[in-house]
Amino acid sequence: MPPHPRRLDLVSRAANAAADRLRSCPVRDDTRDAVFAPLGETLMWIEQLAIELDKRRLPLLMGLGHARNAAVHGDQIVGLTGTEPVYVHGVMITGRTPLGGFRTQIGARWIFVDDIVDYQPRGDDQWRRDRLDGYRAEVASRPVVERITVALTDLGVS
Repeated sequence: MPPHPRRLDLVSRAANAAADRLRSCPVRDDTRDAVFAPLGETLMWIEQLAIELDKRRLPLLMGLGHARNAAVHGDQIVGLTGTEPVYVHGVMITGRTPLGGFRTQIGARWIFVDDIVDYQPRGDDQWRRDRLDGYRAEVASRPVVERITVALTDLGVS
């Protein structure tokens, strides 16, 4: 049965709004927990869109579904990557953070962790194993915003 247009529109707008909140999160090591809620919400809406559009078997969406399940179970699914530390909103002082400044990374970005240690599929469920395989192939070690943007585009959300 085709998705109801009103429901599809509502879920698409919710996914887009959640992704905007995720994109607005600061990219600093001390804000990693702040990414948890908007990422979890975005993954939940992506999962619902995949169900509505009957696209749950796409490898990227399966991988993001695995990440969503891990987030629902309270596992941290992102890490920070970047190059050398710098200070912003102040002057760089070797070995010290200037008053009012905060540490950030040049070229830093949120990435999905290589492996979600605490959340592994249980039992002999092929669907869960396929989702884990999708995570490893399409999601792990990749930039969070890029993977979310690709998924939303695949689902017709602009």
